[in-house]
Amino acid sequence: MKVTWDEFVATHASTVLTAALRVVANSADADEVSQEVFLEIYRAGDFALLHTQGALVRTMATRRALDRLRRLKPVVQLTDTEPARDGFEPYQYLIANELDGQLRSSLSQLPPREAEVFCLVYYEGHSPAAVAHLLGISTGAVSKALCKARERLAVTFGCSESESYR
Repeated sequence: MKVTWDEFVATHASTVLTAALRVVANSADADEVSQEVFLEIYRAGDFALLHTQGALVRTMATRRALDRLRRLKPVVQLTDTEPARDGFEPYQYLIANELDGQLRSSLSQLPPREAEVFCLVYYEGHSPAAVAHLLGISTGAVSKALCKARERLAVTFGCSESESYR
């Protein structure tokens, strides 16, 4: 079955953007990542082969988003919208946003495999077995990378090992 570029993009655009947005947490950066992914695929000229490989395309987006996090310099984001009031105090939103920013910054410091596995498990919601299949590695390798990532992040956040597994 012959697939046109427009069909390929229409099929995978939402998946790529969603995967990128989960990692970078900024729509402008996620758009940039999406463009990078599609440009890379277009230049390689193998989009027809990738058309049925949605998981691989999503993994590419996750990898490019992690690359983007590594390149970004810390910025303070100003928003003109007020967070929804669902029982939380304003200071709790500030703390959560600061922790989220620290986590994303810390992810950019992890070795690539550990960061990728962490994002696929915690941001994409994949099981370790699914991540192993996506990346073409063993489930044990996924578990080891995930454990190392959590240990490194625990050190970054000053948690004890037992707290890092919650």
